[in-house]
Amino acid sequence: MVTPNFRIIVNSKDVTNNIRRYLISISVTDNEKDEADELVISVSKKFKRPSYKDEIKVWSGYLLLLACSLCKQLMSKTIKC
Repeated sequence: MVTPNFRIIVNSKDVTNNIRRYLISISVTDNEKDEADELVISVSKKFKRPSYKDEIKVWSGYLLLLACSLCKQLMSKTIKC
């Protein structure tokens, strides 16, 4: 079973756990090379907005949840993505 997962770093500080329970959605638009990319984070609580020069790094993907012992044995090996 796979579950969506994410990580957000602002100015070298991991803020993921601060917003995880308030998260509504994350949207990233990777624009053409000369255009700025766009990041939209929607939350159900008020947070301080990042400043203009803040560095924000976002990782998104899926967390693999293993349900059987055979799967756990197979997944104990290193997997490179």
